[in-house]
Formats: sequence, structure tokens, C-alpha cells
Amino acid sequence: MDNDTIYKKTSTYLNSKYKLIGKKGNSGEIILSENTNQKIGGNFNFGIIETNKPQNKAFVFLSDQKIKFDSLPKLDNPTDFSLVNEFEKSTSEKNLKSVLIEKDENALTNTKAYKLVFAFIKNQKDTLGFQNTYQLIANNRFCSINYINESRENYIEMEKEFEGLALRIK
Repeated sequence: MDNDTIYKKTSTYLNSKYKLIGKKGNSGEIILSENTNQKIGGNFNFGIIETNKPQNKAFVFLSDQKIKFDSLPKLDNPTDFSLVNEFEKSTSEKNLKSVLIEKDENALTNTKAYKLVFAFIKNQKDTLGFQNTYQLIANNRFCSINYINESRENYIEMEKEFEGLALRIK
């Protein structure tokens, strides 16, 4: 019984901590930079944002066109996919640098997917945030899942909550 109580309290806390924004909602609550729409491609599908810390967010972009399995964007220049402007807008920081810290071309076991992880750095020493991006083909459409967080711990928590919300939406 204690474990059930703990689970319910945690679930209620997470559900009140994040706000879900759907396709017909105001994507401007999550996507603050015009540059983000141009870099990702496709259309905003849905996302979540931490209500008290707008720099912690996750969002999915999905293309409308059917594409072939091998049509994932090439990662020859991964910095093209950095959303540093998005992070700057959500934190009011300026002149941040984005550094690629991980590149995985086989990120998922059940489908072809790329994973890119960037750190957002100020003054060459202070890491202020992270971006974790997955690019994959879902139902023959390009899908980009983007997490922008101030810490690795925020990313891990949000990833679990985001996946839970995504499963409930289906």
C-alpha cells in the first residue's frame, strides 16, 4: 500500500509539474524561436513544458509527407540541428555556444534513429543546458523528438513523463 501511495503522489506531482500542448494548442508556449521551425522541418505535433521552468521542454515535429526509410537527414554537419537559439530565448541568455557531446547513428534498437546531444555553454566553461534530439522515421514520416533541459536530471525525468504522455495520447 505504501508503494501505491508513493506512486500516486509522484504521478500527480509530475502531471501538475508539466503542461501538455497539443497540435491545436499554442505551440508558441514551447517554440520561442522562429529559427527552431526552420531547423527541424515538418510541423509541430505536440510537446510538454515545465510550468515553472520554461527552459525544460520537449516537443515533436512530424512531416506531412511520406518519405523513404533511408531519407533521414544526414549528420555530416550535426551543428545544423542545434537549437541553441531556442534555449537562449527560454532563458534570456545571450551568446551561448553549442557543443556536440554525443552522436549516435543507431540510437534505438527497434528502428533506425539518430541521436544528437548538445551542451549549451557560456564563457567556454559554464554549461547552462542540454539538447537531446532523436530523428527517426515513424509511419513513413520524418519525426524529430527534441528535449531541451537545464540538466541531465531534468532530461531523464522529462523523458519518462513525455513518453508516458505520448502513450496516453494514442
